[in-house]
Amino acid sequence: MQLTYHKHRLENNQDIDQYQEVLERLTETVDRLGLLLLRPEERQVMAAEIDPATVKFDPTRDKLGEGTYGTVYRANCAGALVAVKVPRQTEQLPEARLRMFKREANIMARVLHQNIVQFLGACFQPRNLMIVTALMSTDLSKLIHSSSV
Repeated sequence: MQLTYHKHRLENNQDIDQYQEVLERLTETVDRLGLLLLRPEERQVMAAEIDPATVKFDPTRDKLGEGTYGTVYRANCAGALVAVKVPRQTEQLPEARLRMFKREANIMARVLHQNIVQFLGACFQPRNLMIVTALMSTDLSKLIHSSSV
Protein backbone atom coordinates (compact mmCIF):
# COMPACT_ATOMS: atom_id res chain seq x y z
CA MET A 1 0.00 0.00 0.00
CA GLN A 2 2.79 2.43 0.96
CA LEU A 3 4.69 1.79 -2.30
CA THR A 4 1.52 2.38 -4.33
CA TYR A 5 0.95 5.67 -2.48
CA HIS A 6 4.49 6.89 -3.20
CA LYS A 7 4.31 5.70 -6.82
CA HIS A 8 1.08 7.68 -7.30
CA ARG A 9 2.61 10.81 -5.72
CA LEU A 10 5.74 10.45 -7.86
CA GLU A 11 3.79 9.93 -11.08
CA ASN A 12 1.75 13.04 -10.31
CA ASN A 13 4.86 15.11 -9.51
CA GLN A 14 3.83 15.58 -5.88
CA ASP A 15 7.20 14.50 -4.46
CA ILE A 16 9.49 16.68 -6.58
CA ASP A 17 10.00 19.28 -3.83
CA GLN A 18 10.72 16.56 -1.27
CA TYR A 19 13.20 14.85 -3.62
CA GLN A 20 14.91 18.19 -4.29
CA GLU A 21 15.21 18.74 -0.53
CA VAL A 22 16.74 15.28 -0.07
CA LEU A 23 19.32 16.03 -2.79
CA GLU A 24 20.17 19.34 -1.08
CA ARG A 25 20.68 17.62 2.28
CA LEU A 26 22.75 14.86 0.64
CA THR A 27 25.04 17.44 -0.94
CA GLU A 28 25.49 19.25 2.39
CA THR A 29 26.08 16.01 4.28
CA VAL A 30 28.62 14.71 1.79
CA ASP A 31 30.56 17.96 2.01
CA ARG A 32 30.31 18.15 5.80
CA LEU A 33 31.47 14.57 6.38
CA GLY A 34 34.45 15.02 4.12
CA LEU A 35 33.59 12.05 1.94
CA LEU A 36 35.04 13.81 -1.05
CA LEU A 37 38.60 13.15 -2.00
CA LEU A 38 38.54 16.06 -4.43
CA ARG A 39 39.83 19.53 -3.66
CA PRO A 40 37.04 22.17 -3.45
CA GLU A 41 37.98 23.65 -6.83
CA GLU A 42 37.55 20.19 -8.43
CA ARG A 43 34.13 19.49 -6.92
CA GLN A 44 32.20 20.60 -9.98
CA VAL A 45 32.75 17.15 -11.48
CA MET A 46 30.09 16.20 -14.01
CA ALA A 47 28.84 12.66 -14.38
CA ALA A 48 30.34 10.78 -17.31
CA GLU A 49 27.74 10.04 -19.94
CA ILE A 50 27.49 6.39 -20.96
CA ASP A 51 26.08 5.33 -24.31
CA PRO A 52 22.90 3.35 -23.49
CA ALA A 53 23.69 0.93 -26.33
CA THR A 54 26.63 -0.35 -24.26
CA VAL A 55 24.41 -1.23 -21.28
CA LYS A 56 22.72 -4.63 -21.64
CA PHE A 57 20.19 -6.17 -19.23
CA ASP A 58 16.93 -8.09 -19.30
CA PRO A 59 14.29 -6.37 -17.09
CA THR A 60 12.47 -9.67 -16.53
CA ARG A 61 15.56 -11.65 -15.47
CA ASP A 62 18.11 -9.17 -14.07
CA LYS A 63 16.09 -7.25 -11.46
CA LEU A 64 17.99 -6.78 -8.18
CA GLY A 65 15.61 -4.51 -6.31
CA GLU A 66 12.98 -1.83 -6.48
CA GLY A 67 12.25 1.38 -4.62
CA THR A 68 9.96 4.37 -4.76
CA TYR A 69 11.93 6.12 -7.48
CA GLY A 70 13.12 3.26 -9.64
CA THR A 71 14.39 -0.25 -10.20
CA VAL A 72 17.94 -1.61 -10.02
CA TYR A 73 19.13 -4.28 -12.45
CA ARG A 74 22.26 -6.38 -12.87
CA ALA A 75 23.72 -5.43 -16.25
CA ASN A 76 26.72 -5.69 -18.52
CA CYS A 77 28.36 -2.44 -19.59
CA ALA A 78 31.25 -2.65 -22.04
CA GLY A 79 32.12 -6.15 -20.78
CA ALA A 80 31.88 -5.39 -17.04
CA LEU A 81 29.16 -6.46 -14.61
CA VAL A 82 27.45 -3.37 -13.19
CA ALA A 83 24.29 -2.27 -11.40
CA VAL A 84 21.89 0.01 -13.28
CA LYS A 85 19.26 2.21 -11.60
CA VAL A 86 16.39 3.06 -13.95
CA PRO A 87 13.81 5.67 -12.85
CA ARG A 88 10.19 4.55 -12.86
CA GLN A 89 9.11 7.10 -15.43
CA THR A 90 11.52 7.68 -18.30
CA GLU A 91 9.23 8.84 -21.09
CA GLN A 92 7.70 12.31 -21.05
CA LEU A 93 9.70 13.15 -17.94
CA PRO A 94 8.99 16.67 -16.67
CA GLU A 95 11.97 19.00 -17.04
CA ALA A 96 12.21 19.44 -13.26
CA ARG A 97 12.56 15.67 -12.73
CA LEU A 98 15.16 15.41 -15.50
CA ARG A 99 17.19 18.17 -13.82
CA MET A 100 16.98 16.32 -10.49
CA PHE A 101 18.08 13.08 -12.15
CA LYS A 102 21.12 14.84 -13.63
CA ARG A 103 21.85 16.45 -10.28
CA GLU A 104 21.72 13.08 -8.50
CA ALA A 105 24.19 11.65 -11.03
CA ASN A 106 26.50 14.65 -10.64
CA ILE A 107 26.43 14.31 -6.84
CA MET A 108 27.29 10.62 -7.15
CA ALA A 109 30.17 11.48 -9.50
CA ARG A 110 31.68 13.64 -6.75
CA VAL A 111 31.53 11.04 -3.99
CA LEU A 112 34.62 8.88 -3.67
CA HIS A 113 34.73 6.66 -0.59
CA GLN A 114 35.56 3.03 0.12
CA ASN A 115 32.18 2.45 1.82
CA ILE A 116 30.04 3.93 -0.95
CA VAL A 117 29.30 2.04 -4.15
CA GLN A 118 31.41 3.40 -7.02
CA PHE A 119 29.56 5.56 -9.54
CA LEU A 120 30.57 4.78 -13.13
CA GLY A 121 28.37 7.08 -15.22
CA ALA A 122 24.86 7.78 -16.41
CA CYS A 123 22.68 7.84 -19.49
CA PHE A 124 20.78 11.11 -19.86
CA GLN A 125 18.71 10.37 -22.97
CA PRO A 126 15.04 10.77 -21.95
CA ARG A 127 14.01 7.26 -23.06
CA ASN A 128 17.18 5.66 -21.67
CA LEU A 129 17.73 7.32 -18.30
CA MET A 130 19.92 5.24 -16.01
CA ILE A 131 22.63 5.53 -13.39
CA VAL A 132 25.43 2.96 -13.68
CA THR A 133 27.41 1.89 -10.61
CA ALA A 134 29.74 -0.91 -9.61
CA LEU A 135 27.90 -4.13 -8.77
CA MET A 136 28.14 -5.05 -5.09
CA SER A 137 28.96 -8.64 -4.21
CA THR A 138 26.20 -8.65 -1.57
CA ASP A 139 23.21 -6.58 -0.55
CA LEU A 140 22.85 -4.09 2.30
CA SER A 141 20.59 -6.33 4.37
CA LYS A 142 23.13 -9.18 4.36
CA LEU A 143 25.93 -6.75 5.11
CA ILE A 144 24.09 -5.32 8.13
CA HIS A 145 22.69 -8.55 9.56
CA SER A 146 25.50 -11.02 8.95
CA SER A 147 28.89 -11.06 10.56
CA SER A 148 30.31 -13.42 7.92
CA VAL A 149 29.98 -11.10 4.89
